[in-house]
Amino acid sequence: MIGLMIGAIIFGQISDVFGRKPTLLVAIILSNICNVAASFTNSLFWFSFTNFFVNVFNAGGFAVLPIFALEFLPPKDRLWISNMFGGNPIIMITGLLAYLCGDWRTLARTTSTLVIPAVILCCFLSESPRFLIQKGRMADAKDILKRIHRLDKRPFDESLVDFVLNKENQIFLEKQAKKKNYSLLHLFYTPSLMRYTLSLAISIFTTSLIVFGLTFNMESISGGIIAIIEVKCARFGRKSNHFLTLFITATCLFIFFVVQVTGNQAALSMLLRIMTLLILGFMAQIYFLNGVCATELFPTSIRNMAYSFGALFNRLGITCAPQVFFLAEIWKPLPYLSMFLLVVFDMLFFQFNVTETKNNPLSDHMPGKNESWSCLRKNNNLPTTLPTLEASEKDQKLLENEEM
Repeated sequence: MIGLMIGAIIFGQISDVFGRKPTLLVAIILSNICNVAASFTNSLFWFSFTNFFVNVFNAGGFAVLPIFALEFLPPKDRLWISNMFGGNPIIMITGLLAYLCGDWRTLARTTSTLVIPAVILCCFLSESPRFLIQKGRMADAKDILKRIHRLDKRPFDESLVDFVLNKENQIFLEKQAKKKNYSLLHLFYTPSLMRYTLSLAISIFTTSLIVFGLTFNMESISGGIIAIIEVKCARFGRKSNHFLTLFITATCLFIFFVVQVTGNQAALSMLLRIMTLLILGFMAQIYFLNGVCATELFPTSIRNMAYSFGALFNRLGITCAPQVFFLAEIWKPLPYLSMFLLVVFDMLFFQFNVTETKNNPLSDHMPGKNESWSCLRKNNNLPTTLPTLEASEKDQKLLENEEM
């Protein structure tokens, strides 16, 4: 777990400095080398030592890959693709592999072998054009945009792209004059960024604590879990999706609390099984929803750091999850009451502090200094609404092309 926390923080920063593609390649390759090395260990010390680095590099890959993918995807396809190709399907495949392999050494070597095609394919991927633009590599970004249009069989409007890239280059030159380097502290640079950061961190922590808390304490519930329900709310925005999911979860947890208070666990065992399925199924998609929101809320220069910061709270939630049910020693229904209150707090905090981002273009630039905490303290004039950007006719046309 310590390795996962360290990797999540370090590789988010590395990705925002050196690029998505090289960081992802390094993380995948080193993770697999360490995984193979772990399969040959014969002592607890060396097993723990090698798996520490496996988790460091694994966390790095998990921190970079979603952002790398989402920076290429159009807004309307980000959430459903994240749900389709992440999380539960991979867990099911891994479970099947574990059954076929028979022992953990064979499983480690098999999974490392299966990753080789992914490494080869990753070599043929292009770097994120948004990252290249942020680094002033306009010619490289233009070549990649040409390649994307060629693969999509769409016409390439060179004059439009040149116009946008020239404008981005001017912004880059202004930034270079200031020689600004970004760190985790910039996640709290403005009131808006701070609200986004805290909202996502609380949401991810709550999700991990609820999901793993129930999973680690299944003996306290009559029956067992045989499946995880995956729900996609394509007609809703990010905020309404988040609210509906947590509202259902809070309702189920409150029912758990009432059943514990009344002592009707045996009589209502089927209801408890259904409630557990609903909680685990609905909460699973919050992981993907938070990842998409992190991509859409934060500018390119700190996007991976924001995702990594959330990943840190994911690990903290997993660490705290087994401890939740120790509250039952104080009062038996207290674990469910605590989880219910935490979910309600997360639901309201997210709704009041995050703006809707569905179908919005990704932000590429940090907010201006006039929006920072230092400037606001000087002016003593906190904004009550978030700033909006007015796109020119050419900019709007480019955004429409992006959504296609």
